[in-house]
Amino acid sequence: MQHRATKISEHRRRPENNQLSNSRSDRRRYFRYRTVGHFIFLFFLLAYSFSSSATVNLHHSQISTRIGDKAVTSALIDTNGYLWIGTQRGLYFFNGAESKFFSTRNIGQFGIPASDIRGISEYIDGRIVLATYGAGLAISNENQDHFFSVSDKGKENTAYLTELHNGRGRGIWATTNSELLYKNDLSIVFERLKETIPEIKDPQGPWVLTDQEGGELLVSAGSEIWALEEDSLKIRGIFSSNLHGMISAVLDKNKFIFVGTDKGQVVIINKNSGEIAASKILDSNHQTTITAMLEYDGYLWIGTNRGIFTLTEDLKIDNFMSSENSILPNDHITLLKVINEELLIGTYSGLVHATPSTFELFNQHNSEVYNDIMCFLEDDKNNLWVGTFNGIYMLEGNSTK
Repeated sequence: MQHRATKISEHRRRPENNQLSNSRSDRRRYFRYRTVGHFIFLFFLLAYSFSSSATVNLHHSQISTRIGDKAVTSALIDTNGYLWIGTQRGLYFFNGAESKFFSTRNIGQFGIPASDIRGISEYIDGRIVLATYGAGLAISNENQDHFFSVSDKGKENTAYLTELHNGRGRGIWATTNSELLYKNDLSIVFERLKETIPEIKDPQGPWVLTDQEGGELLVSAGSEIWALEEDSLKIRGIFSSNLHGMISAVLDKNKFIFVGTDKGQVVIINKNSGEIAASKILDSNHQTTITAMLEYDGYLWIGTNRGIFTLTEDLKIDNFMSSENSILPNDHITLLKVINEELLIGTYSGLVHATPSTFELFNQHNSEVYNDIMCFLEDDKNNLWVGTFNGIYMLEGNSTK
């Protein structure tokens, strides 16, 4: 439920102009308000909370202090509950008690064939598979303390992988800047699908792979989206139209596909008709590239080169977080991934965790409620009356945005 604050009275001592806005329109801002029973803790109303949005708290990640290269590219929780973090300069492993670093500088134990990790997955037999940019596909030994290349020798076009995706059974999907690759077993060479599927012969942009409900794989490139059936490799077109930029992120949700582009456009596409149901440019005043997209805590989270936008399902911007107004260490978001009900946010300068917040912050910045709270009371109409050093404010319980 959303509410607004209305100023009722004023203390005789007025603050300076730069302490409190006197604009009527500013005082009519809308915001959310949640209660746990009828009990509200006073310090959550103060301006010194570390909450960066109305419903989510950001936390510094202790893992970042143990990662030498801060540019995080990928993450995986394996079936044992252990965490694998890929970066541009190596691979990190955490099991709660110890950590391991895999690098090209290590020969034998803790060695990997290439340092630039672009994807991590767990194979059907429990071994860890890596997509590397330089040595192609790599897989761990049974002890998971060494990785060796299983890339196709003599085929440089399969050495520079950009994305990795588990298929059914023993299948593996991978992409390069211009190729869509598939192998139904690690022991065989990659099949270059543009040689067998005419529809995807000449992609006009980077490949994006996404699981679709029903077992098919969503394959995107440029401004086109296809559904690909893995067993038969049959493909059917879902969407083909002009977009503002090339597709850079895709999220499958029920009857719709959410698409982000490298020019900051967010589009909702109806799966059945292939028509655009809604569209939004995140910021027409700044060059914005969408790098990641997922649903978390009831919002659409969109990672960009400028920070994180959270949107409602009808594409209304709920919040924007950057290094200037939150604890994000860098504006360029490289990864959004839910792990153990927490959102893991990767940037060029390390990791941040996000968790849903039980409480929400109201302060002078986001609601015009003056920061020096003296007392508060909830009436029988669910309105919250807040007494401050600058007067009385009312948060209306029956107002909606």
